[in-house]
Amino acid sequence: MATKKKFDKAKNDGYKGIEDGYNLLKNDIKSGQVPSVILLCGDERYLVQWYVNTIIKRFVNEATAALDFTRLDEKKFGLSNIVEACDTVSMLSEKRVVLVEDFFYAEGVKKKKKDEKNDDEPAAGFDSDEEMNALCDYLPTVPESTILIFTCGIPDSRSKFVKAVESSGKIYAMKKLKGADLRRFIEKRLKNAGKAARPEIYDEIIRLSGYADKDSSYTLLNLENDINKVIALSKTENISSADVASAISGNRENDVFKMLDAITTGRKDDAYRLMFNSLASDTGEGGTFGILALIIRNLEMILFVKEMRSEGMNLKECQANISAHPYQVEKAWGFSDNFNVKQLKAMCKTAYEIDGNVKKGLISDTLALEMFIANV
Repeated sequence: MATKKKFDKAKNDGYKGIEDGYNLLKNDIKSGQVPSVILLCGDERYLVQWYVNTIIKRFVNEATAALDFTRLDEKKFGLSNIVEACDTVSMLSEKRVVLVEDFFYAEGVKKKKKDEKNDDEPAAGFDSDEEMNALCDYLPTVPESTILIFTCGIPDSRSKFVKAVESSGKIYAMKKLKGADLRRFIEKRLKNAGKAARPEIYDEIIRLSGYADKDSSYTLLNLENDINKVIALSKTENISSADVASAISGNRENDVFKMLDAITTGRKDDAYRLMFNSLASDTGEGGTFGILALIIRNLEMILFVKEMRSEGMNLKECQANISAHPYQVEKAWGFSDNFNVKQLKAMCKTAYEIDGNVKKGLISDTLALEMFIANV
């Protein structure tokens, strides 16, 4: 297991070393200077997909899209498929676009497991290292009339493929939006819904959602969902602070994860604030008992994920084996990096003891939560 942890850290460090590509790609599309070979990668899959669509719209004629755009999924990206698609002459479009989605080789994975639900389905991927080497050799020869797009999650900067893309094209990493870009993202969605807000409201949405928190697995897709909640709750054209608080901070499931994050990173004051926010938002979820139940459930989920990871399971396998929303399992996956199994079991034990004392009437509701925050 020590070797796997070191490998994952090396991948993550390499990803952090790649320049944020959000504005870089925006400028390249605007100027028409998108290279013939690009790798769109990163945590923000929302942005990856958005830029794929933007490139297609910018370079492919809608009337001939069926001929000038080719999508190769993870079961059809053999070398011959890629070369054939790239070398086909464009009809009436400025560029021919070839999309190879979820190219797991860029993440340092050599072969995907066979789908257990369909034993007849062959495992996706190249048959040999020679075929991958041939692809890397082909990349510099992709016609200027073609844009070959590979997408993936977090790339392994040590892989031969990633290095080949760096030398023959560009890597655009879609990391978390920051500053003015993030505020524009929020403003645009409010404007499209006929809503407006003061600049400080944008900052409040960012703060309460936890999007900008370090190491948070909360993504733009989650943020857009919360923005839609704010829009739905607002009864007037102008979004108020109360609208934001009701829609976002009133989400107890999200509050509990943020509370655990604050506790485990030494931000006890933030944890207490989140606790009182949750208690003050009367959502009918059982008061203190409801919050304690959520804390216990999420701690157990983090522990389950940690144990599954130690057995070699990946995120998708954990999501398939835990009865919870995939997004919650993903958040638990992120938190599991911060603890070992012994620590998680101790935290669960503390939560069980406090929960039991509340039910026995030995301590008050609010004191129970304060004790949990103080003792973990």
